[in-house]
Amino acid sequence: MHPWVKLVATRPSFRRLWLSGVVSLVGDWLGFVAVSLLTVDHGGGPFALAVLLAAHHLPHALLAPVAGVIADRMDRKRLLVVANVAEGLLTLVAALAASGGHAAIVTLIILVRGAVGAFVVPAESAALPRILHVRDRDDDGRDDHGEDAPNHANALVDANALVSATWSVTFVIGMAAGGALAVFGPVIALVLDAASFGIAALLLAPIPALVPEGAGKDVPRTVRGAFAAMSRDVGEGLAYARRDPSLLRAVFAKSPLAIAGGAGWITLNLVAADVRPLGTAAVSLGILQAVRGVGTGIGPLAGSALLARGQPSGRVLHIAATLGIGAMALFALCNHPIWLLATALVWGVGSGANWVVSTAQMQRLAEDRVMGRLAATDNLATTLAQVVGALVGGALVAVTSVAAHAVWLGAAVGAISWIALARATEARSA
Repeated sequence: MHPWVKLVATRPSFRRLWLSGVVSLVGDWLGFVAVSLLTVDHGGGPFALAVLLAAHHLPHALLAPVAGVIADRMDRKRLLVVANVAEGLLTLVAALAASGGHAAIVTLIILVRGAVGAFVVPAESAALPRILHVRDRDDDGRDDHGEDAPNHANALVDANALVSATWSVTFVIGMAAGGALAVFGPVIALVLDAASFGIAALLLAPIPALVPEGAGKDVPRTVRGAFAAMSRDVGEGLAYARRDPSLLRAVFAKSPLAIAGGAGWITLNLVAADVRPLGTAAVSLGILQAVRGVGTGIGPLAGSALLARGQPSGRVLHIAATLGIGAMALFALCNHPIWLLATALVWGVGSGANWVVSTAQMQRLAEDRVMGRLAATDNLATTLAQVVGALVGGALVAVTSVAAHAVWLGAAVGAISWIALARATEARSA
C-alpha cells in the first residue's frame, strides 16, 4: 500500500485534518483569483496588487508570535474549528462588498480574515506530529488494522509530502476554476470560498482534543494571558531552535524563496494582465498559477525521493533553493507561452521541495511543547519575506514600468539571503 494511501486509510484524525485543508484551500484559491482581478479591474496597478498580497498575508506575520503561543497552550483542534468558522463568516461579508464593486472594502475584510487565519498555520503544523505519533494500538504494538506502526520520522515526511502535493492540486483546481469563474464576477467565487470554511470546520469537529504537552504548567490559557507571555515564550522557542543548527535552518529555510516569490507574484500577475500569453488576462493568470501549482506537487515527490536515497536534508534544500530562485529569475526573460509555463513549473518544483523538506525536518527535530511557537516563527519569517518582496517589487515596477524588475530584484535578494542562511547555520555547526 502506498504510504499516502496508508496514512489516509488508517488514520482517521489525519484524514479529517487533510480533507479540511483540501476543501478550504480550493476555496481560498478561487477567492484569491477573484479578488486579484477585482483589484486590477478597478484601476489597481502593481503596488495595489502588492497591497492586496500584504492584506492577505501580513496579518499572519504580525500575529504569528501570539498564534504560536496560543497553539502551544490551548487545544489545537478547537483553535482550528473556531478559526474556520470565523473566516467563513468574514468571507461572506467580503462577497457582499464585492457585489457592489467595493475593492478597497474587500481588501480590508481580507486583512481581518488574515488575522483570524494566522492561528491556523501553527495549530495545523503542531497538530500534525501529534496526530501521526499518537494513534490507537493494541497491546502488541499494532494499530487497529493489524499493521505495525510506521516509523514516525518517515510518516512525517510522507504526510508533509501529501499535504504539499495536495496544496499543489488544490492550487491548480482553484486557480483554474477561479480564472473561469472570474468571467461571472468575484461574488460566486467568494461565496464558494466561504462555504469551504464551513465544510472544513465540520470535518475537523470529530477530531479528539489536541491539548499540547505541558499546557497546564504555570502558563496562561486565555488570549489576554497569551499576549502577556508572548515575548517570554517566543524567546524560549527561538533559544530552543538556536541550540540545533539543523532545526534553525529548517525554521528559516522558506524565507529566501518567499522573498523572491512575493516579488515574482507581482511580475506573474502583470505578465498575465498585460501580455495575456494564453488568451484573456483571467485565463492566463489561472493557467500560469495552475502550472506553478503542478510544480509544487512534483517538488515534494522529488524531495522525498532524494531523502529516501540517503541525501542529506541540507543538500536537498540547497537543490530546491537553486531551482526555485533560479526559475523565478528566468521567468520574465521571455514572454513566449512555452517559456513562461516551463519556468513557472520549475519555480513550483523548487518551492514545493523546499517546503516539505524544511517542514518535516522542523517537526521531526522539535519537541511538542515548542512546536507551535516554532511553526509560528516559520510562518512569521516566511510571510514577512513574501510581503516585503511583493511591496518592494511592486514599488519598483510602479517607478520603472517594467514588470520583470520585480522578480529580478526578488530573486537577487532571495539568493543572497539563502547563501547567508546556509553560511550562518554551517558556522554554528562547526
